[in-house]
Amino acid sequence: MLEFTQLPAIAHDTIVFKHIDRVYMSRVLEKYIGLQNKQAFIAFDSTITYVGNAQNIIKDKTVLSLSDGNELFGSSWAKRSSATE
Repeated sequence: MLEFTQLPAIAHDTIVFKHIDRVYMSRVLEKYIGLQNKQAFIAFDSTITYVGNAQNIIKDKTVLSLSDGNELFGSSWAKRSSATE
């Protein structure tokens, strides 16, 4: 879709990739990085389940990671703090 439109970028959330087999995710990511003058922004909930070159592409192309102490607004929304317990 991005190849055939004038849109300069596309953004995806993890749910878009839910039904793509983890083995084929490398091909999808390779297609995205091969696009000229286009950007793809992808939000992954977790990348640990991806295999092969997908892991390398994700690691190499990650610009922002909101985990492991880098959460937006300083804390994870999934974790309870002692103030809310």
